[in-house]
Amino acid sequence: MIAAELMTPSPVHVRPDQTLPDCAHLLLRHNIRHLPVIDDDQRLLGVIHDHAIFEHGDVAVLGAGFKAKGTKWVAFDMRRAQLTARDVAAAPVMLYERAQVREAIDLLVSSMNDVLLIFDPYGQTVGIITEHDGLRLAQGLLPATHSAMTLSGAAPLTIDRDQPVREALQQMLQSGHRHILVTERTQLYGVLSYRDLISQGAHTTNGDLLAGAAVRVTPPYTATPAMSLREAAQLMVARRIGCLPMINYCNAPVGIVTRTDLLRALRDALLGAETEPV
Repeated sequence: MIAAELMTPSPVHVRPDQTLPDCAHLLLRHNIRHLPVIDDDQRLLGVIHDHAIFEHGDVAVLGAGFKAKGTKWVAFDMRRAQLTARDVAAAPVMLYERAQVREAIDLLVSSMNDVLLIFDPYGQTVGIITEHDGLRLAQGLLPATHSAMTLSGAAPLTIDRDQPVREALQQMLQSGHRHILVTERTQLYGVLSYRDLISQGAHTTNGDLLAGAAVRVTPPYTATPAMSLREAAQLMVARRIGCLPMINYCNAPVGIVTRTDLLRALRDALLGAETEPV
């Protein structure tokens, strides 16, 4: 299998002069997390990650329920309100469309980057591969007999629901982790991702918001020691989530399985398939 068979072709993209509100609305409208930045000459200038947008503001719903009247971009700092796509774009990680899928998965894992831009023989950007795409492949290839518990690793980051999100963000930045588990006493209450914290202004004056109030879904989706690697991948794909807290019979968190963990397992499975004797 090659990268062109796994990629999403013709990805949604933006021009370098488009505003952050434009970018934010595109991300939400298409339920995506990345936007290639391509100029009028079809040159790839970079890629925008969702957190690079939402660290500057968020999209607020006007009204509520059936009286909702659309959305509005709310900037955290009006002094930076004129930023454009070019200003927040990061250098892309590129891969040739004929490269083997194992190379794509290995690059996602080894570069600690959650997106690859795929180019054709003419150097044109023709597709995108994300961690979610890798998980779609993993849900059919990872063994159904191996427990997800084997990937849960060391004790996860945790924070009490009554602690401010500023402290949660500080823990994540110091550790390099992208998720933190919110607890109530010793039990799991919810999960916060880096994007959750940034989009709710944990790095701004809103840092006093309590972690429990910042949780979007409670109770969260979880894994148990009985869940297989394949089942974990299937659940994360179906719910479009980036991790599964591992809990014991008391609903206490004992570990966490992330997209990256499953992609490492997929890389090993693909490598093993290539080296098996014929």
